[in-house]
Amino acid sequence: MKTPLFFILIVFMYYSCSKDDDTNTFIANQSDLTGVWMINNVDFEGVDLDLDDCQRQESITVTNSGSAIWKDPGLGTDVCDFEERSFKFVVFNMNFNVEHKSETTTYHGKFLDSNTIQITVIFKLDELVTKSIYTFRKQ
Repeated sequence: MKTPLFFILIVFMYYSCSKDDDTNTFIANQSDLTGVWMINNVDFEGVDLDLDDCQRQESITVTNSGSAIWKDPGLGTDVCDFEERSFKFVVFNMNFNVEHKSETTTYHGKFLDSNTIQITVIFKLDELVTKSIYTFRKQ
């Protein structure tokens, strides 16, 4: 009786530890942010936005030190007139702080995997509060 029970226990342990259950083993560090990140998707208040050709050129370039330039296309014009904003990205675990001086806007970044980051932007002005989620892919 002990042998079949032991066999069942071994089979159960084998299947419960199968590779199908493996989670993402990527652990982010500061150097993983280094490079050029191109916009992939923008979610504004829960709605995926259709990006035009100009908006698809939006990018973030991050140096080894974490200094970053976010190139954002101007809105309401027919010309791709990019605004460049300076940030500092500091990685901790799968997240990263997005440091930028702003009284109305807060930023939070996280890695979805080694080639995809997501930055949540909360804009607050008086009673108005909006949330945008930007997803970028590494080039």
